[in-house]
Amino acid sequence: VWGMPALKPQPEPIGDGTVKVRLLAGAKGVPAPTPQARFYRVMENGLTRDVKWFSPVDLWRNRQLIGEWTDKHGNVQRVANVKSLAPVLGRAELLVAAEDPKRALSTMRHEAFHQYLHYATGNANHAMWFNEGHACFFENIKYNAAKNAVKVVEKGNRATWVAKDPVRYANCLSGMLRMTRDEFYSGDQNLHYCTAWALVYFLEKGVYTSREFAEYRQVIPKYLELTAAGMPADQATAVAWSAVAHRNVAADFMKFWTEKRKAAVNARW
Repeated sequence: VWGMPALKPQPEPIGDGTVKVRLLAGAKGVPAPTPQARFYRVMENGLTRDVKWFSPVDLWRNRQLIGEWTDKHGNVQRVANVKSLAPVLGRAELLVAAEDPKRALSTMRHEAFHQYLHYATGNANHAMWFNEGHACFFENIKYNAAKNAVKVVEKGNRATWVAKDPVRYANCLSGMLRMTRDEFYSGDQNLHYCTAWALVYFLEKGVYTSREFAEYRQVIPKYLELTAAGMPADQATAVAWSAVAHRNVAADFMKFWTEKRKAAVNARW
């Protein structure tokens, strides 16, 4: 991790590809790389030789500076809330405003999971419920350095919204499982993101709170098995969920969020 002056031409990737965090816009001078930064550069050279492209993460002091920078570089195609993934200068950039450190970390974890999933599963195009649901799922992790352990916890407002009105989100489940990329990113995006997160939270933690939900535990492993074998994501979704076709998914989802939610805090992850 090292600093760079704002608007300085961006460096080429190290080796065949890297994932790097850079401090921009407001950094005073260019500090020498720390031992930790040198360590990461060794890792980049040694462990990412099969990576064909890289996604820098740019940390900015505030959103106004991001706006000024993107206005100056007119080939920016999309900047959602001036903090999201956007094609900049021909590369995928994650522009993050750090005035709210917690939100900045949450955003980086979300986008980092997308990249991890992209590489870990053979660059597969995943279903939106799985892709965005898991990215949201890993936003709010707690890392215990002493135990080198990660714990996934509820996502603040989203958990409150779902618990307050589980019927609303349960009614969206069937549509969510069939939702295309264009459909997901249009309409009520808050509803879509929240529903995807709540569904994945149910599958990754909720179904381990009670034996009555045990049949759902194979949905995600089966989906991953099928997509890894080359099956399109929509077909893999249909097959994976067919194992619980006899269940009332909406009712089970609501039962978890109204009766079993507390038990999920320490379940599995």
